[in-house]
Amino acid sequence: MTSGTSVETGWSHIPDTADVSAPLPTMTSHQSSSLPSTPYQRPRTLSYETRPPSPGRVGGHTSPRSSHSDSNQSLPALRKTAGACKYETGMAQARRRVPYSMGPDKLGPERSPLKESLTDIEDEKLSGDMRELYDRLQPSPESEVRRKKLVEKLDKILNERWPGHLIKVNVFGSTGNKLGTTDSDVDICITTDLKDLERVCCLAELLASHGMERVVCVSSAKVPIVKIWDPELRLACDMNVNNPIALENTEMIRTYVGIDPRVRPLAMIIKYWAKRRILNEPGMCNSTLPNDSRC
Repeated sequence: MTSGTSVETGWSHIPDTADVSAPLPTMTSHQSSSLPSTPYQRPRTLSYETRPPSPGRVGGHTSPRSSHSDSNQSLPALRKTAGACKYETGMAQARRRVPYSMGPDKLGPERSPLKESLTDIEDEKLSGDMRELYDRLQPSPESEVRRKKLVEKLDKILNERWPGHLIKVNVFGSTGNKLGTTDSDVDICITTDLKDLERVCCLAELLASHGMERVVCVSSAKVPIVKIWDPELRLACDMNVNNPIALENTEMIRTYVGIDPRVRPLAMIIKYWAKRRILNEPGMCNSTLPNDSRC
């Protein structure tokens, strides 16, 4: 900055050659709320484009902590999760931001305006493409057999470990509502009178001892879950305990599917479309807005 220029702030014009020891100038009556409250501080230009959370950001860019934040919450590294085990993860607090894309580049704007209607030829082609996709999405008989074996396997493990208790392994989600594909994970809801099992850490330890791999425990989530991979049956599985609303929602969707034969093809195609665009996972939604605004 050259001599004689001044800095625009919420205060009166201040020459850059002013003596900093001199009394501060009087504040104008119309102070902008978008400018800093100190006369020698410039407004910062912040970008929120897919920034990872701070502190601990890679590359040395970390945000300083204020005394207010220090006095009101503990640091992530110092937080203790109730019932944590060696399979515990911070996934429940993670804020993943994945770009809305089908590749390394973000999707661009629409190439042409959306049509209000299709011609007969376009309608027939779209219907044919949808039927072909629906046929490809059908789960194979072999994958259905493996899912059934996994349910039986988990039921045996749990009832042998805690005999005398009412423990039932129920499928929910795509496996139970008839909207699953060959690649779909298995969602399990365990219903039981054994309240200790709701502390899912003991469930994670038990399954790991029976050869399950990639065991992840998220005990601090709103609905605690355990994620596993069965190397024998080659299936991924997410399970929770005593979450009846998941079973009720599955029954509701299965009822819709059974009412009209058009529901299942349409629902599976919409689900496929949403998954390709990362719209089926709230935690994976891209955010370019401040304050962690979500889609």
